[in-house]
Amino acid sequence: MNDNQFFKIRSLKAGELQMEFRSNDLEKAIIKLPASHSDPLAEMADVLLKINANYDTAGNVIDSSARFFTFWEADKTMYTCEYTPRAQRVVDIEMNICNNMYAGIHTHDDFCLRFRDGIDNILANIYEEMKRLLMDHGFCGYRSSWSKGEFPLSYFLQLHNLVEHGAICLCPFKDEIKALGKIYTD
Repeated sequence: MNDNQFFKIRSLKAGELQMEFRSNDLEKAIIKLPASHSDPLAEMADVLLKINANYDTAGNVIDSSARFFTFWEADKTMYTCEYTPRAQRVVDIEMNICNNMYAGIHTHDDFCLRFRDGIDNILANIYEEMKRLLMDHGFCGYRSSWSKGEFPLSYFLQLHNLVEHGAICLCPFKDEIKALGKIYTD
């Protein structure tokens, strides 16, 4: 994998994400996802944690046939991302965009983008974006002004433990509260 390739996600406003794909020769694609009928951030965190669990401690893929998907639906558009784990903790990402003419049935792709990045980079990026949203909006503000759903706290804490401590640990509630306090003060 080339170190200059990366995938970055940023929440622009409620229900809208921006994904940036950049390659080693400075090619760049920025896609805005108006996912008004789903919560892309929570869905991505969920699937990325599942992808991470598909690697052993040496960075080898446990189930080489495994494919992971996220689907986001807006009023007129549907987005599908397919994630394929590769050796050395690298993930191939294929994003397809199609018109949402048939109530969520994926008919054909109007646009396809393929990319590759390290799972650790993607996990860290999602974690930092979730942290930014939590700091900017808080739990109640996230629900009332950002998204009509709940802040994905469980995914956030799992990502925090994975990114900051290298492993997902199951810990008592009081330790989770301490972790949130430390995140706030750092």
